[in-house]
This record gives sequence, structure tokens and C-alpha cells, in this order.
Amino acid sequence: MANETEVKDTPEGTETSEQKKTPEQKKEKPVKKAKTFDNGRKKKRKWIVRLVIIAVIALLIALWVRNVKKRAEEALAALTSVETQAVSVRDLLRSIPATGTVVSLESKEVPGTLTGTQIASLEVEVGDRVREGDLLFSYDTTQIMKNLVRAQESLTTAQTRNALTESDLARSVSDAGRNRDYAVDAAQETIARLLQSADQARKAYEDHIALRDQKNNLQYNYESLLAQYKALTGTEDTDLSGNDLSPEAARLLPAIAQARTAASSAAATYQADGGDAATTSLMNAYNQSMYSYQDALKSYQNTVDSQNSAVAGARSSRTSAELGLNTAAEEDLVESYEQQMEKAQVTAPISGIVTAVLYHAGDTYAQGPVLTIQDDSEYEIETQISEYDISDVAEGQKVLIKTPATGDEELPGHIIKIAPVATAGSGGVTYTVRVAMDEPCDRLRLDMSASLSILIEEHPGALTVPYNAVQEDENGQTFVEVKKGEDEFVRVDVEVRLESNYYTEIAPGPVKEGEEVKLISNTEINSLLDQLTMF
Repeated sequence: MANETEVKDTPEGTETSEQKKTPEQKKEKPVKKAKTFDNGRKKKRKWIVRLVIIAVIALLIALWVRNVKKRAEEALAALTSVETQAVSVRDLLRSIPATGTVVSLESKEVPGTLTGTQIASLEVEVGDRVREGDLLFSYDTTQIMKNLVRAQESLTTAQTRNALTESDLARSVSDAGRNRDYAVDAAQETIARLLQSADQARKAYEDHIALRDQKNNLQYNYESLLAQYKALTGTEDTDLSGNDLSPEAARLLPAIAQARTAASSAAATYQADGGDAATTSLMNAYNQSMYSYQDALKSYQNTVDSQNSAVAGARSSRTSAELGLNTAAEEDLVESYEQQMEKAQVTAPISGIVTAVLYHAGDTYAQGPVLTIQDDSEYEIETQISEYDISDVAEGQKVLIKTPATGDEELPGHIIKIAPVATAGSGGVTYTVRVAMDEPCDRLRLDMSASLSILIEEHPGALTVPYNAVQEDENGQTFVEVKKGEDEFVRVDVEVRLESNYYTEIAPGPVKEGEEVKLISNTEINSLLDQLTMF
């Protein structure tokens, strides 16, 4: 160390380093002693400060221990003075407590309609009230209108061009139809003429055949009478005297004469009409006219088929050409720009209050909602119920609602919707439940907090004791201790029917309304005693 004195052995004896120093060096010794004295005082002050700090800490610990002991003594004293409460009859409710938020009946996010288009004007801001159909915002339609005009001009040009082409095609179909009608009419006239000729030939032939048949029939009749006469007289001579004839033969003579005359006349007529030679000629003429008629029918059918085919071909060509003349692309383009013009002004889908605005005039719309509207004409409460309690919750159950804005007033409501699936979060698994207000309240506002009591069970006129008056023995039997004297309590077994947050319903019978029951509460004392075990 720099302040230590060095000692060395010499022949004359022990000589210190101080004895060997020069007079000039010895003059500096008092200065070195002064520095050593100052360092000692600094060390002494540090120890004093440390002792003071330790003393203060010890004092604080002593005060804390004394305070804890005092509180424990007060609690122990309170334990020796038993607290009681009277059995009472009240309407008992079992409920599930929950916290929720005041929400609107309906919330609508209004999306943009024209991606990549500038918003020209925004008619609302947060807090504004709107009615369904009110204008919310508009787009800049300058470019859209230019595009629409160009698309309409293109459509008009295409329609005019197609109309001219369709006119030409229609003319072709009309010409084909007209040619068909002319050819068919001519074929029909030929058929009619040949049919008339055939009918005439047939009639001439049939008339001639009728003359021949008449001649033959009259000749046959004459020869039959003559044969009968010959059988009676033995001769064909009809000039015999009547005296020599039998009465039967005599009666045949007039008929024979008449038949001979008729046969001769018919034969003369038949011969005048051409006789047998005319029969063959007339038959050949009739057959030839029928052949011509049949050929004309075939020709007519061929004409009809070929002309119909020509018309069908013209129509097919027209249809095929028209398929290539449609203006669907131009029409779709015009419709697209017209729809964009219709979408350029966006109106409110519902009535309510604007609660969010995400774009401003001059912004180019990209995606997502532009603003949000909430229907605050009425309110609902939205809450989260844990998976442990959700099985006891059902639609239609009554709910009592309290909010900071309404103070101690309990607002009635009922459950209207329970989410079918859970929501997992840091607080565990919960289910979203919506509660409707049974009565309107003008003091509520969106997003206010609310305390809820979902009524699971109601027991009007129940016999109740405080929840901390009911005890249970090792066998699971529930009982209360009923006060019978100044410091005397008697155990009475009871049947618990319903437990709420503060009171428990017991079956009437062994315990009567108005009797005092002992309350059990050691929570605070046990906590203090646990602290005392540290000392």
C-alpha cells in the first residue's frame, strides 16, 4: 500500500525507510498524515448512513408486523362475536352475470362501387344522420361518360351495318320464295290441265263403252226372246201366221219385234260412235292422258321440293350471316358503362347514424368499405357467455340490464339470438349472445358498457337464508345453525332448493321466517393468519 511504512534489516540495526529519507522528504510527512485522517472520516460517515438505513427498515417492518397483528386480533375478536341474519321470504332469482356492450340493431358497411375511380364528393361525416336512400358519396364520371359515348357510337355503327346486311339477306329469302311460288303455280296449272284432259278422255271412253254395253245387252235380250220362240215353234221364223202358233209363242212375237228394233238401233248408234275400233282408240287416249297426268304430278312434287330447298337455303344463309352480325360485344360495353354511371352515386342502404368514414373527397377508391352506418333507432346488448354457462342460456330468457348512464335502474330485456359456434380468445371459449331491449331508453348510446343478469330461474315467495349461513357436514347433509338463546345455536338440517349469488332458498318446515341463523365467514381471518406465520 502507498501509505504503509517500509522496514529493512541493516548491519547497524533495523532502519526504517523514514530514517533514510532526506530532510526535504521528511518535511512532507505531515501532509501525508492529514490525507490519512480525511479518508478515515469518510469511512466513518458511510457506516453511520448504513446504520440509519437499517434502523429505518427495521422500524418499518416492526410497524407492519404490529399492524398485521392488530388486524388479526380485530378479526379474531370479530370471530368471537357471532354474526346472524334473519330468515326471510323473498322473490329469489338465479342468474348468470355478464358484461356487454350497447350495439345497434343493424350495422351496414357501405362499400365502394367503382374500383380505381376517384371519389368526387362525400356528403356525410361521422355523426351525421341519414335516411335510407340519401346520397352518401359520388364518383368523378368524366372518363366514364366519354367511354359511354364512344361505346354508343360503336354500337350505332354496328347496328346500321348489320341492318343493311340483314336487308340484303331478307331480299334473297324473299326472291327465293317468290321463285318457288311461280314455279309451283305453273306446275299446278299443268297438272290441272292434264287432269282435265284425262277426265275428258275417261268420259269419252266410258260413254263409248256404255254404248257398246247397251248394244250388247239389247242384242242379248233379242236373242234370248228369239231362242224362247224357237223352242216353242221349232223355227226362228217370226213371220208365221198367228193361227198356227201356240198362245205362248204368239205372245212372244211383239216382244221379239221390239227387241230386234232396239238392238238394231243400239248397234247403229255404237257403229256411229266408231264401233270397236273407237273403243281401242278411246282407251289408248285415256291411258295416255293418265300417264301425262302422273308425270305432271311427279314433276310438280320435284318442283315443290327443289323450290322449298332453295328457300330453305336462302333462309339458312341469312341465319348464318346474322350470327356473325350480332352486336352483343358493343351492347355489353354500353351496358357496362351505363351501370358504372348508375353506380357513380351511392345512397344509404339503411337509416341511421354514420359511425365511420374511411375515404375522403379526392381519394381513389381501392377496396373495402367507404363508410359505416348503424341503425340506432333501437339498441341491443351484445355479450359473451363462457362455455361453462352457455348451456343454461336460451332464447327468450329475461335479462336485467344496468348501464352507467341509467344508474341503478334495471332495464328489462330478453335474449333473441345465441351464436351457434364459439369464439376462442385470450379469455377462453365464449359464445356471442344478443339481448333485445323490451322498452326504449333514450339515455343509451352506442358502445356503452352494460352489466347483465340473465335470469335462469325464478322462485317467487321463497324462504331464504344468506348463502354463507348454509353449511355441509362430512356426509353431504346441508344444515344451518338457528339461534335459540343469547349464545346458543341449534343445528337444523335443511333442503336446499335454489342458490343465488347472495341468498339460498331452503324448503319450508324446520326453519321459520324471522328466525336468526348463524353466518360463517373466515376468509379475511385466514388470510391474516397466513401472513402471521411468516414471523
